[in-house]
Amino acid sequence: MTTFSKKIRVRASQGEAMATALRGAGFEAQFLGPGTAHTSLHLGCSDSLCCPQHRAADAPQEWGAIRTNVGGNKAHRVWVACGLV
Repeated sequence: MTTFSKKIRVRASQGEAMATALRGAGFEAQFLGPGTAHTSLHLGCSDSLCCPQHRAADAPQEWGAIRTNVGGNKAHRVWVACGLV
């Protein structure tokens, strides 16, 4: 049974490695490919001049999404432990 419920924005160049690390840590994770990331946080503001976190809008092919069942904070800890960030 698949329990994907979240999408985490990542650099496309690291997307598959990050998804692999999450799966290795026991989570479900699928990298959706370049250009799949939301260009805003929480579907709100997407003005790249307003907030630096909206860089996905300026270069969408450089960003992708990982569909997963883990939250961003836990995912980040996994990536730090694996040396990906």
